[in-house]
Amino acid sequence: MRKLNTDNLYLDEYFVYKSFIESCYTKQYKEDEQLHVHHIIPKSLGGNNDTSNLIKLNVQDHITAHTLLSCAFDKHSYEQFVN
Repeated sequence: MRKLNTDNLYLDEYFVYKSFIESCYTKQYKEDEQLHVHHIIPKSLGGNNDTSNLIKLNVQDHITAHTLLSCAFDKHSYEQFVN
């Protein structure tokens, strides 16, 4: 996995994102639940398609992951999701 591009990164918010992703590794999703493949480090930020950079998430967790990641690069981006 390539190194995350940390330009304009808010570390506290990024660690919240990382903690959320780590919690998802142990989640037990329902067998019939639709799962999405999520790039932990997006390709646009230096990530790749290695299995170590991918995680399967349900729809709600996938939305949460993108919201948290967005906040790690723009502290005010969360306001866009709730307004």
